[in-house]
Amino acid sequence: MIKPAGNRLIRIRRHSLFLIAVAGTVAVPLGVVASSVLSPTSEIWTHVVENLLGSYLGQTIGLASGTLAASILIGTAAAWLTVRNDFPGRRLLSIALVIPMALPAYIGAFAWSGIFDYTGPWQGFLRNVLPEGAGVPVPDIMSLPGAVFVMTMALYPYIFLPVRSAFRQQSGTLHESARMLGAGEARLFFRIALPMARPALVGGGILVMMEVINEYGAVHYFGVNTLTTGIFRSWFALGDLTAAMKLATVLLLIVTLLILSEKKLRGRRAYSQTTRRPVKPTVLRGARAATAAAVCALPVLFGFVFPVLQLIGWAVSAGLSAVDSRFFRMLVNTFSVTGAATALILLTAVLSAHFLRSPTLRGRKTLSAAMTLGYAVPGTVIAIGMMSAAGFIDRGLNEITSFLFGASGRLFLSGSMTVLIASYAVRYLGVAFNPVDAGFTQVSGRIHEAARMLGRRPLNALRSVDLPNLPASLKAAAIMVAIDVLKELPLTLVLRPFNFETLATRAYEMASDERLSMAALPSLIIVILGVIPVYILTSRKETK
Repeated sequence: MIKPAGNRLIRIRRHSLFLIAVAGTVAVPLGVVASSVLSPTSEIWTHVVENLLGSYLGQTIGLASGTLAASILIGTAAAWLTVRNDFPGRRLLSIALVIPMALPAYIGAFAWSGIFDYTGPWQGFLRNVLPEGAGVPVPDIMSLPGAVFVMTMALYPYIFLPVRSAFRQQSGTLHESARMLGAGEARLFFRIALPMARPALVGGGILVMMEVINEYGAVHYFGVNTLTTGIFRSWFALGDLTAAMKLATVLLLIVTLLILSEKKLRGRRAYSQTTRRPVKPTVLRGARAATAAAVCALPVLFGFVFPVLQLIGWAVSAGLSAVDSRFFRMLVNTFSVTGAATALILLTAVLSAHFLRSPTLRGRKTLSAAMTLGYAVPGTVIAIGMMSAAGFIDRGLNEITSFLFGASGRLFLSGSMTVLIASYAVRYLGVAFNPVDAGFTQVSGRIHEAARMLGRRPLNALRSVDLPNLPASLKAAAIMVAIDVLKELPLTLVLRPFNFETLATRAYEMASDERLSMAALPSLIIVILGVIPVYILTSRKETK
């Protein structure tokens, strides 16, 4: 039985309206922030432009460029060694090199400040080794170079993973042909392997720079004045939301330039392979094997092992004093908001990917790009945009209630869980949408069409036919979203309800008060929960 065209038109419109609503929700905070360029110039903004903006831009660029260069060096070297060579521990190190992704940069900053503290292990070790009265060399970790080091240790896996995948996909025949023509290992790397991995290197590098400019906890703790810390200072210390929004516009402009640069640098480059035979690793022995293993182990030690050992030491010294009723409320808050945000994001991603499959839908690519744009935008920018939008809605609702009931002054959205969870959805919808959409592409459209021909409604067909074929994609999406929400700091700091603590905010506030032992337990919980999915997803790829 053929259904009337009018019903199909209504269904198509409903699908389109849903997608437009999702894309519009993502665009709201960005539009609000961008509109601040039309706001009148205040004295505080003039002060920021004349005295602070240059420092903010300089330190942001210095931090981003230093972290990018160091991450490329470490990530590319480790990727080449683990693909091109075979040495003892290579498989284990290939997995371990990704584990530092589970340690947020702000937690790494707390840990390394303790490691180099006067009572920390570094100075304690040197005092025992050096002669009495000798000076103890202590690196200035609370500085821009120190921030570059901490950020690099947290972000080099963003280079390692895509570049290693690119190296693994290169033709072994091509490498062998180059060696037969007299190319040494260095020439093979710089003239053939690295240029062919350029798209992966560019993509990973852009992600590193976006993560750097989004970071707040580590740079604020180290006293590095970036645009992100400037936004917080303009808003909370100077009390000028408009100045903060204008700084957020500068940050948004930088992100836009990064996205455009990524597309420009990649261009239409594609490197075809004449054979699927993978690169055959060269077996290393003796000193060369030990050197390769040491080079790959050092980032793991500095990026994960040493900071975690410091956190464990603090947690042991704090003992049960860190576990009280406030701690358990914090756990409930963290898991409840993470669960609610993950459920909302996953549901939105599934429905969006499902509706985007409609063959009559126009503007599919534009809608898809708009819905996933939030992940490319710093959490601070989204937080300011959502807070401003919530305040605007509250003012409108107060005018209505004042007119109807004579009551006003109530906050309907500002400082509510609704805005916080919606902001998580804006920020991390792209994280869930990409694996879910990829899962849908692997499910034959004919199965869905057959269910429709048998009388199933679209959403019934989605529930009974499509979703049972997407368990792996849904699990991966849920894990990645949950971990991102769990460790999100700047967005949560701005938008959380009054007296609402999560693991991330608790760790940050305790460390800011120099109560590092009290920050250790929530930090360790974040790290442990982050390690599990990173290990599962990485080890699964490694076995393929």
